[in-house]
Parts: sequence; C-alpha cells; structure tokens
Amino acid sequence: LYSLCSESSENRLDITVAPGQEGFYHLVFVNCGKLSAVHFHARIALFNVDSKNRPRYLSVGESELPMVYMILALAYVGCLVYWLNDMRANRVTTMRIHWLMALLVVFKLVSLMCHAIDYHYLNINGHIGAWAIIYNIVALYV
Repeated sequence: LYSLCSESSENRLDITVAPGQEGFYHLVFVNCGKLSAVHFHARIALFNVDSKNRPRYLSVGESELPMVYMILALAYVGCLVYWLNDMRANRVTTMRIHWLMALLVVFKLVSLMCHAIDYHYLNINGHIGAWAIIYNIVALYV
C-alpha cells in the first residue's frame, strides 16, 4: 500500500520488480477525498532484461523468433534459387504455372522477412511501427 498524500501537484510512484519477485501485480487507484478533482495517468512498462542489461519486450519463448523467421526466409531463398535454376535448365517444359509458383515463393519470402523484422523491432522497441503495414499488405496477398 502506497499513499500519495502530499501537497505537491505531481506525485510519482516508481516500482521496479527485482529478479525473484516476479508474479502478478495489481494496480488499484482509490480517491478517498470527496469532491476532489483527480487526474490519474499510469505508464506501465513490461519487459525482460537481457545479459547486457537492455530491455527486451518479447517473452523468453518468443525472443528467438526473429532469428527463426530469418533462417526460414534464407531457406526460401535457397528454394527459390533451386526452382529458378531448374526452370532455366528445363525451358522446354516450363509453363506459366511454374512462374506463378516462383512468384508464390517470392511472396512467402518477403512475408517471412517482414515477420522477422516485425519481431525484431517488437523485441527492441516494444512496438512494431510501420513494418506492420508492410507485413499486413504482403500477408493479405499470400
């Protein structure tokens, strides 16, 4: 229980949870003064700290997702190179559907790269930013 009863117009309460004290916390604000004007603004930042003491906003299980998506994107690059090389070697039997399948692999590649960038910026900044727009446009058409 913290009491913010002072004559100051700006009261501030900072609570940092130390390692070992993790858990569920409740923030309850009660105005006990009748007929008093109250303004309440809460800024709550939830993040983990990495080994270099930098804030990371993804959970421990999700922290490796940017690397996983980037590795998958590189695997799709390999598949695309193989597919295009095979189509070039067999020009006689290559049809339009093969080019469409190559285009599908390109869209999936771009989608995975955008997803990796989304998770990277979410981990670093706590928000995705404009990359969400690009990802949603690409994901809509794939």
